[in-house]
Amino acid sequence: MQWSVAWFIGPVVLFVIRDQWKKTSDSKRAIAKATAMSSEKDVVLARLNDLPAWPFRIGGVKVYDKNVDRNEIVMDIDIFYAGDCDITFYLSGMKGGIRDFQVGSNGH
Repeated sequence: MQWSVAWFIGPVVLFVIRDQWKKTSDSKRAIAKATAMSSEKDVVLARLNDLPAWPFRIGGVKVYDKNVDRNEIVMDIDIFYAGDCDITFYLSGMKGGIRDFQVGSNGH
């Protein structure tokens, strides 16, 4: 009888994937339970270190008060984001990539 290595590796890989999924599910359940049992502010502050760093900058804010309804607020906001991504790809034997991704926006 000839056995393939995949018959031995396959169940191990599936076990690892299932275990990781279970840990993620348990973590989400614990967070939801903690949120329901305590104040929202305490939960957010406890998980603050898990948030990624988003180094964005606000360049300017302008608030309009002409030609708007009483229940509206119209603002122009300049938001700039400069990330530190590093994406590398290969296409037909050529190497390409993206570095220092930047986004600029004039919101309205």
